[in-house]
Amino acid sequence: MARGVYCIAADCVSGPNEIINSGVNGILYEPGNVKRLQAAMDSLLAGAALADQKNIQDGIQKSL
Repeated sequence: MARGVYCIAADCVSGPNEIINSGVNGILYEPGNVKRLQAAMDSLLAGAALADQKNIQDGIQKSL
């Protein structure tokens, strides 16, 4: 994310929700929810609109 890469992550206890604002700079899904993970990956492969790299980088800075 520091390089502006949109991320998909399980919303596990270790804190990805402190960095990822789901739908803005990445996608969070519930741990073990394979259907949601698949849907997230499918949406990216289908060309879902993503934030530009600068907005993703700015988003992580606001989280820290």
